Amino acid sequence: MPPGSGPSGTSRGYRADGTVAAVSTPPPPPRRRGPPPAAAFAVLLACAVGAGVWALGPDRSNRPGPTLVVALSTPPAGSPPPHPAPDDTAGTGTAPAPAPTLADRTHGWGVPLPAGWTAEPATERAAVVEVAGRYACGQSAAPCPRGRFAIAADSVGAADAQRAAEREMAAFAPEVFGELRAHREESAGTLTVAGREGWAIRWYAEPWRGAAGHVVVAAVADPHGTGYVVLRGGVDDDPGAPAASVLDGIIRGITAV
Repeated sequence: MPPGSGPSGTSRGYRADGTVAAVSTPPPPPRRRGPPPAAAFAVLLACAVGAGVWALGPDRSNRPGPTLVVALSTPPAGSPPPHPAPDDTAGTGTAPAPAPTLADRTHGWGVPLPAGWTAEPATERAAVVEVAGRYACGQSAAPCPRGRFAIAADSVGAADAQRAAEREMAAFAPEVFGELRAHREESAGTLTVAGREGWAIRWYAEPWRGAAGHVVVAAVADPHGTGYVVLRGGVDDDPGAPAASVLDGIIRGITAV
């Protein structure tokens, strides 16, 4: 029974010392005929299997936050399949085309390209670059993207994946959003990308100027050497920006090829 409910004519409240107190309340109005109003439910599910799972925490902005779990090593009993079943509601008899995949030749990975995102040429610093929603932001001569994701070309050295991710986040968040007025860590933990273990951090960054937004940085063991590969992404907290969950989908969908 939810807090505040009780026998007819009473409700339950809580005193400062934590004990329950009965409070008299007027009887409920007579029920109207007809179908009852729909009940509203909010369900938050976070499943952790072993130590190789990282789930993004709750989104404290005004927009719904991600609820995806990155790279579950063993799906929990009764969980849906990792990919949705083909959608044949249109009656065409064909499944929707899979999302395009970019080749990360540096690390031997296939990286999903979400709908509405654009692949940009690799650079000396980045093996894969994806952006979405360019607009005139006024902070630079070139348009600014509402969403961005990149995989660093060179691995970084660190005592462990957590320290690598924390160090890269401290540098990347101001690079994306400008000088920060404040930030809060929304989640952090282990994850697996294409079979490689690592650590991921998510911040909500609030700059002095411009849009605030979500920043995700992951560091995973280099598949072809020592050190850690850094994956970095960010989306503005703006109605015109991609949902923060899109970053989860990119990371979750990376495969070894």
